[in-house]
Amino acid sequence: MRTIHEILADLLDYPVADWQSRCDECKDSLAAEGESFVSQFSLFASETERLSLSDLQELYTRTFDLSPVCTLDIGYHLFGENYKRGVFLANLRETEAPFDLGQEHQLPDYLPVLLRLLTTLDDEELRSALIVDCMIPALEKMLKTLGEGENPYRHLIAAVNTKLKSEAGAYPATIQRAHLPILQV
Repeated sequence: MRTIHEILADLLDYPVADWQSRCDECKDSLAAEGESFVSQFSLFASETERLSLSDLQELYTRTFDLSPVCTLDIGYHLFGENYKRGVFLANLRETEAPFDLGQEHQLPDYLPVLLRLLTTLDDEELRSALIVDCMIPALEKMLKTLGEGENPYRHLIAAVNTKLKSEAGAYPATIQRAHLPILQV
């Protein structure tokens, strides 16, 4: 059985012919999720179900590929285009190397790749730091950029953020370390 992280990662990848089945799979998995997540995902699903695949692909490209402020590369939101991001990418590449996460055609900080990485990490300290120190701050910046506009992807990003925040709350503060290997410069 696939995890909600894997399902969300698939929805954040470029939409292809089986996109509606990906959306339906997420709907089927909602029972285990919190009310806020369910409402945010439901808004996304209802706003995108009326779009054709080509319209959805165009929306995806406009949202994430043509505008670097909404890129799905979270290192960009954390560091911009400076040398710290390069170190971050190199360390992530090393962390992801043992796993098949769909990263062969993406940078290692691509949000869908990181969501898949969360499902494979046994190191709870690393998992916690990745969520708390990297993913949530980047998602918050993305949500601020998307704002209250008409873009349905704002609901999907908000749903991912809600899911990760609920997980972050499960980690005691003592497990979160200040010097995460993937963040070291």
